[in-house]
Amino acid sequence: EALRDAGWRIGIVTNGFGDFQNAKIDAVGLRAYVDVVCVSDVEGTWKPEPKIFELASDRAGAPLEGGWMVGDSLAADIAGGNGAGLHTAWLHHGRPLPSEAAGDPQPEYVIEHTAEAFDLILGRR
Repeated sequence: EALRDAGWRIGIVTNGFGDFQNAKIDAVGLRAYVDVVCVSDVEGTWKPEPKIFELASDRAGAPLEGGWMVGDSLAADIAGGNGAGLHTAWLHHGRPLPSEAAGDPQPEYVIEHTAEAFDLILGRR
């Protein structure tokens, strides 16, 4: 609600199969809080490909420039967000960030909880 109040458009970009991913989104009630949902199987493009981020951006009516990708997968979320020109925040779930030397994509921010991303996006951190 704080993001929407600040004028942000919100989307879910997820890899997986349509029926399963949509059922999960609906089961936890997230659909009411987002402007767009793009599921890779339905869209025919998977993270980290830029196309899925472009589709979400177009459907949400918001530019990619200045946008954010918050996720827990370095290979899909962070690589995809970086490739699409988005700011990135990685939910580490207790895992250490592998080094760039190991070839892993690097996020701008490492966070412990999703709520931390809201503060980053709203410029409160």
